[in-house]
Amino acid sequence: MLRRPAIDHVRRVIRSRVCANCPSRTAGNGGTSPASARPCEAHCPLFVHLPLLFEIGRHADPIVGHRLARLRAIARKIAPPAGPTRRNAYAAVDAIEEALGD
Repeated sequence: MLRRPAIDHVRRVIRSRVCANCPSRTAGNGGTSPASARPCEAHCPLFVHLPLLFEIGRHADPIVGHRLARLRAIARKIAPPAGPTRRNAYAAVDAIEEALGD
């Protein structure tokens, strides 16, 4: 039986790896647990598009194409080309790939 990770697990991983160093993070939330949503997530492109990225990753067929490359191509479209948002988007995609790794 295959174990499918929940999107909530991916959100916690992203919060702990990506949000800790994000300059757009809501001020004063440095001690917030990765299990708790932050106010800045409501307008963060990573969290707004995370359900879509997660579903695309979950349903990607490894025979048809490389999941990581496909997710990174989508991340390039949702994140500005310069600055931390693009790096954060790639880190979020890496977290999705790690969680879904077959």
